[in-house]
Amino acid sequence: MARQNAVVPQEGTPKNDAIEVQGPADVTAPPRAFQDPQGIQRRLFQAMSFTAEGHYLFMCDIESNWSRWSHNAVVDFGLPGDMMYDAGSIWIERIHPSDRGAWSNDIDQVFSGEKKAHRLTYRAKNASGRYVTVDCQGVVMEGGSDEPRIFAGTIVNRSIAAGSDPITGIDDVRELNAELTHRRENNQGADFIVLQIGDMSEFIVSYGIEVSNGVITRAIERIGADVRFAEGAHLYRSYGLQYVLVLDRDDGRNLQGWANDVLRLVTEPVRVGSMDVLLPATVAIARYPRIAVRPTMVIDDLYRRVAEVVNHSRQSSGQSHPLSCAATRNATAAHSTDPITGLSRINDFLRHANDYAIKHPDDRRCMVSIDLGHMRIFNDWYGKREGDALLGEVGDVLRDMEAHGVGFAGHWGQDNFMVCMPFDKKQIDGLYYRIFAIVSAHDDAIGFLPAFGVFPLERGADISLADCDKAKFALGKAKHELKDRIQYFDAGEYQQNEMEHSLLSDFQRALNSGNVTFFLQPQCDISTGRIVGAEALARWRTADGAYVSPAVFVPVLERNGFVSSLDRCIWKQVFKWIGDRLDAGDPVIPISINVSHVDIMSMDVAAVLDRFARRYRVPARYVKVEITESAFVSDCESVNRLARQVQSMGYAVYMDDFGSGQSSLSMLRDMNIDCVKLDGCFMSVEPSERGSEIVQSAINLVKKIKLPVVVEGVETKGQVDFLKNLGCRFVQGFYYHKPMPPADCEELIASQTQSASPQAIE
Repeated sequence: MARQNAVVPQEGTPKNDAIEVQGPADVTAPPRAFQDPQGIQRRLFQAMSFTAEGHYLFMCDIESNWSRWSHNAVVDFGLPGDMMYDAGSIWIERIHPSDRGAWSNDIDQVFSGEKKAHRLTYRAKNASGRYVTVDCQGVVMEGGSDEPRIFAGTIVNRSIAAGSDPITGIDDVRELNAELTHRRENNQGADFIVLQIGDMSEFIVSYGIEVSNGVITRAIERIGADVRFAEGAHLYRSYGLQYVLVLDRDDGRNLQGWANDVLRLVTEPVRVGSMDVLLPATVAIARYPRIAVRPTMVIDDLYRRVAEVVNHSRQSSGQSHPLSCAATRNATAAHSTDPITGLSRINDFLRHANDYAIKHPDDRRCMVSIDLGHMRIFNDWYGKREGDALLGEVGDVLRDMEAHGVGFAGHWGQDNFMVCMPFDKKQIDGLYYRIFAIVSAHDDAIGFLPAFGVFPLERGADISLADCDKAKFALGKAKHELKDRIQYFDAGEYQQNEMEHSLLSDFQRALNSGNVTFFLQPQCDISTGRIVGAEALARWRTADGAYVSPAVFVPVLERNGFVSSLDRCIWKQVFKWIGDRLDAGDPVIPISINVSHVDIMSMDVAAVLDRFARRYRVPARYVKVEITESAFVSDCESVNRLARQVQSMGYAVYMDDFGSGQSSLSMLRDMNIDCVKLDGCFMSVEPSERGSEIVQSAINLVKKIKLPVVVEGVETKGQVDFLKNLGCRFVQGFYYHKPMPPADCEELIASQTQSASPQAIE
């Protein structure tokens, strides 16, 4: 359908306050939902524009598909008008291609009636053509007989609304503007180093935006940790993935040398699981003796300078597309040879290694990834000069190998090297012991042992970064072995690792699309069978409605440090579920939520729980905090500190999986817990077997300190009778109830003659 832009004054609106309307050619007035004879709606949207910079209101009449937006959104994102027909088709063109799928899927569910609320973080292109991160929230408001059905909400432009970059925490472009304004007003100049991180879209698709943000943060933190940049310099995030280091003017400073050092810091590998990520990056420099123009002109000039460097790099390397994080490391401003080792850097290494392979077509070759072991500690102990000497000596050995035509080597940053050489165990062992002798001559401590990871190459195949990654995968195993410091690539282990990475990516998409939810497994009074509580258990729903077993994905999340994203998601849903039932006046039982050791180490758990409790108006007595026994034993101080904190807020603390660790009676007395859950593995045996003695001993141990016990894994009547004889009161297991959707649990609760007491387990 053809569309046109028009300016249509609303009835009762002065013509100089006209509202821009964009819609089909045959539409000349806004829909009924936006009839505003008193101008109240218009003034409300105007007030939002004036008082909340970077915050935008939107309101859509679902039936007519007309919407109204804050005027500042029209300006900031170059929208065709305040009122738009089919705004979704206009807005999606501004959303980053990698984020469109998640946005479209979520919005479709809202407009089809499958869900009532929309909440998503994604990237959108602003009026200047740069992508910014936005947080969008909206809710469907059902209409009455004469009221339209409305979808309304807010969009927050993080680059404007916040004074700091949400990814790295450093000051953002607003603060950069303020810095430049201050220097302009005081007739000051500045030296600038502009860092441009390349295209991360492929990496985000594979590993998710949270992992991508983590990689960028860790790389940027290296700049702040460098002593030269810690004083007299300030780092800002500009637009997109561009960062600007502002330094006081110093004509004696080797600014290009400093820029090269910034590039080196950022492009050193960042460890993600068992993989090293190489950020693509480019730097440019600028000197301003005096800043005499508007800050925006300076920022645009810096943007242009780094863009010219990127374009020059593409032309010289023959690339026609932006550098990809998965493809290469751009060392535009650095030399192709490492000055300390005399070896090629990554790009040149791959080219020379392939040249070597062409010259030796009949050789069976391999990639060998080398790590010297704890180089940072070595530098702390002996100084960087000694560390550089060690690297140089290793470089001499590898260049000598090259000179004899045995292979080709490259320096991978820090104490990491990559070698392409014949796949011959004797030669590999010989190279190892030559490097081992060099390291031992500097320090023979067992902590400074070199490690090799070896990946055999196919004859005639081109060498790629994927081959290097497989060698580094084998290296990861070697670094954890004290005896066998040369490890060979294991295809099965690598496939398992790749499956885990794929699972993590799928999980992130499921999390973003609302397909991670929870089931409830009731806890019962053994004497009456009544439900007295329930445990929230994570469930991952696939596109076909099936569920991925927690036994499959939870251990992977725990191993890779991403279980906190899962736990936060479940906590929020549990608090909302309880809050909704309380608001509706429905009976409520206490729900146990799981808190992992990773959660305790990575976030302020108490603050997160308090935020959810306030948002959904849930008293603390309705939520029980479960922490595993192993967490109490391995980090007693931190876990006990959290336990005391949440207990002071009114939450009960349960020790989960009791009996799987090494708790003693004295330890139990010192732990801040209100209840103990006996590990279900002890109930896998029938009462007549020796396992019954373990169960009895564990229950008696807890009874001595007068704590209630919940026994998990109860599946048979024989187990129930056995536990009754021991005086155990509370149980959880398949004999009573399997984990079930919350709606099914609601029916069970409602079927009880009266609601269970929130403090029934005591």
